[in-house]
Amino acid sequence: MSEKRYFSIFANRHSAKQDNKYLTLFHIIDELKEEDNLLIEKIYKKSNHNASFIASDKNYLFNNILKSLNEFHNSKTQSLIIKEYIISIEILFYKGLFNEALRTIKQAEKIAKEIDHLVLILEILTWKKRCVGYAFGIEKAFEVNKEIAHQTNLLNNFKEITLLYYDSYLLKLQYESKEEASIILAYKIIFDNSLMKNVEMATSFTSKLYWYLIHIDYTFLTGEKEKEYQYLTILIKHMDSSSFYASENPLDYVSVYSRLLANPFHKKNKSFFKSLEYLRSFPFKKQLSFSKEMISQRIFIITAISELEWHIQFQKFDQLEERVDSIISDLKKIITFIEPFYIIQLYFLVSHCLFSIKNYNIALDFINIVLNEFKINDRPNYYKKIQFLNILVHFELNNFEHVNYLIQKRKRNKVKDNTKFETYILNSYSTMINANKKVKWEFDENKINAFDFIEKNIFSCIMLKK
Repeated sequence: MSEKRYFSIFANRHSAKQDNKYLTLFHIIDELKEEDNLLIEKIYKKSNHNASFIASDKNYLFNNILKSLNEFHNSKTQSLIIKEYIISIEILFYKGLFNEALRTIKQAEKIAKEIDHLVLILEILTWKKRCVGYAFGIEKAFEVNKEIAHQTNLLNNFKEITLLYYDSYLLKLQYESKEEASIILAYKIIFDNSLMKNVEMATSFTSKLYWYLIHIDYTFLTGEKEKEYQYLTILIKHMDSSSFYASENPLDYVSVYSRLLANPFHKKNKSFFKSLEYLRSFPFKKQLSFSKEMISQRIFIITAISELEWHIQFQKFDQLEERVDSIISDLKKIITFIEPFYIIQLYFLVSHCLFSIKNYNIALDFINIVLNEFKINDRPNYYKKIQFLNILVHFELNNFEHVNYLIQKRKRNKVKDNTKFETYILNSYSTMINANKKVKWEFDENKINAFDFIEKNIFSCIMLKK
């Protein structure tokens, strides 16, 4: 049964009226592509409902949708099961049924520790202390207080390591706009913290996750790809040591796998395609409480990016055409929200591959989506790459006037971070267009140090066609 169908049943069950105005409002909003208040009000009136208090009705509807979702997803995640137990514990406590409450506490505590939910464990222990105190006396409650103190220490440790992780993650986000030296200096402050001396300083399962992630971010930014791969492998092994982690935190689990698949050292390894297929199969799907469709689509985006990068890096263009067609077909089915960070990268890679197999018109379609629907700050590095690729594609389509316009626009905008490769190509294009003829390509790759593997491969594609 879908969530929408369940809400219809829920709304009828909780209304004495045969004509449920909140259900009518729900169906009106659901059928509209965009939330247009004036149109909603007009349709609402046609249904013989008073539209004077529509803002209040929408607020009431929202709260009831939340109640319906809570009921629909009841006991679908371990944390929700625990929260249901806590409600039961509170009811039993206030009825004075302390022994019964303690039996429920034992069940809740077991699950909470299995999933390492530090906050819920602390809440359970607080109820445990109160029940034990009333059932067995203050001395027994004092023993539980020691457990609470230990749990508080674990929670504080988690808080401190999490703060360090967010400092690390912010540095990663700023990597494309800040100098590497300032990034390294900021990381020195993070690693000077006593909690970063060794992994045992992270005192819980979850704290260790973030401890490893800090090292993964650092080795990624410093280009230590083999070390990054080693930390990623250790982190995945750590995550897999929990029978609940992947199903309780599917987005985080998939995110770590995306970083493994993006690692250049791993790409050279025979195990790369095994990792790719493992993520595509995602063996935890049956346990998922999270939207299975959203997870499946996110996995599609990440594996598509990784696979296309592999084809580009190792110049496997002869195997590419069928895969690109399949990926484009699947892209049309993407309906959930995916961050611009991933979409811009995927559209660049699709455009790059279409360029490589000389399918320029469709490549331009994907380039235009990025240039028209996103901004440079959404993903600066790849946005700039797609701006450059836009010029290459228009040149291949013989749109020379537009190529000249785009080159001049770059100059007017005083783009200072052109690589030597880009400067060489753009100058060559200008020479060709102004001379109205093609010039001999002479490009010594050994003299150019400033372009990455993707730019090298764009150049390789150009060379193959000339």
